[in-house]
Amino acid sequence: MGGPLCGHRDFAALSLLSLDPVPSGWDLVTGHWSMVRPDSTLPLPQPRLLGVYLALTVLKPTTMYISMIAWPVYIIYPTLKRWMDFAPIPLGFMFAMGIFMGWSQLSPDNNVPWHILVPVYLSCVFWTVAYETVYQHQDKVDDVKIDLRSMALFCAESTIPVCTASAVCFLLLLAYGGAMNGHGAPFYVSVLVAAGMLLPRMVKTNVDVPEDCKNLFLGTPRIGQVILAGLVVDGVARRWVEGVPL
Repeated sequence: MGGPLCGHRDFAALSLLSLDPVPSGWDLVTGHWSMVRPDSTLPLPQPRLLGVYLALTVLKPTTMYISMIAWPVYIIYPTLKRWMDFAPIPLGFMFAMGIFMGWSQLSPDNNVPWHILVPVYLSCVFWTVAYETVYQHQDKVDDVKIDLRSMALFCAESTIPVCTASAVCFLLLLAYGGAMNGHGAPFYVSVLVAAGMLLPRMVKTNVDVPEDCKNLFLGTPRIGQVILAGLVVDGVARRWVEGVPL
């Protein structure tokens, strides 16, 4: 879902220049933009059709209704950098909707504990703002050339303090949501480990060096993997202690 959205956003932005070859994407291996004709960047419809089919046949009605909250953002997101500085915020609201959808889909009684999930949802919004704003600094020169706006340009030299504060909010709200849900020590240890991996790296990032921004962004999956490991260990340990079959 995110790939086509971001691809359409970049395509729409960069095609403002002309019908000459435009950058289609940042090559993480070479560190350069790949050049293609704009009319060759449109994604094939088959994956989208498959996604619609699976959504209609697999998702519960409640889950589908929850997803509809984010549909307007899906539609307008590719245009956001044309008229606002804060595109990472609606991006976070859109991506994090999976928290409610996942719980609803797996809940046997369709019960969604909003008081627990809302803090976790907001934590993921802060997380998206933190990594996406740093990531945007790789594109800031091109954004200026074609008169686009971004949170990276808005924050400028204040990016690292803003993103560090956002990352701290992510970790604190996630821990609070875990406390509300009754998680144990393994989960909190994983949050602390994630904080130790993320915050020092964030503080040392030079947003004027694209390689630094890229390395921070590429390291974000490990943050999620550590927290996921904590959740799994916590769940298994609790079931073992309580004698509940896995």
